[in-house]
Parts: sequence; C-alpha cells; structure tokens
Amino acid sequence: MFQLFKQFISFRNCGVAQMGVVSGLNPLLGTDAPPVSVVKLPFALLRNKMLDLLSDCQKNTTKDRMFFKLHSAESARELWQLRGDVYSLLATEFTQTEATRRVNGLLPSFEGWVPEWQLKPIR
Repeated sequence: MFQLFKQFISFRNCGVAQMGVVSGLNPLLGTDAPPVSVVKLPFALLRNKMLDLLSDCQKNTTKDRMFFKLHSAESARELWQLRGDVYSLLATEFTQTEATRRVNGLLPSFEGWVPEWQLKPIR
C-alpha cells in the first residue's frame, strides 16, 4: 500500500519539500535524493529590491507613503502583499506595461519566502 501511495503523491513537486519537511522522510520514501533547497535572498535585500522599483518615480506623498509601508514591513509576506500597491503607483507614474515588467521582475527574489503557488506573474 505504501508503494501505491508513493506513486500517486510526489513530495518532491509540492511546496512541502522546499520547506525542508521531506528531508527527514527520505529514508521512509526510499529515496536518497537530497531535499530541494531554495537560496533565499536576505530580507533587507528583498526590501531594497522593492524600493529600487520606485527609485525613478517623482517625489510626492504617494511615493512617500509607499516608502513608509515598505520600510514598515516586518516580513517577506508583508512585502509580497504590497506588490499590488507598488504596481498601482508604478502604473500611475509610468504605464501598466512598465509596472507589470518591473513587478514581475521581483518573482525570482521571492522564491523561498512565499509559497510557490503564490509566485504568479501579473498579466
């Protein structure tokens, strides 16, 4: 029955493996493959990448508020949730196409910080 379970569920392809949970199950699953690991950027660098997106926006109260929100974020999840606000500011300042390009450029930076299923580009 366990073999049947292994055939239908692939732990390697779900987010659980990236969190390191599967590494202790390798002997039970009969695999010697190393667990999947993602190199995470330091949190401060992640915040700076988001701030850099706004570096060429004109100075105004909206930009100042966004800088405050980004500096106040205490987790990568909070930064990820501010993506929409950053996109809105960039779309107002430039174009939707430019805002989409910039915000989607952040996706690789958030790998390992937010669940993989949330790492979807803006269309």
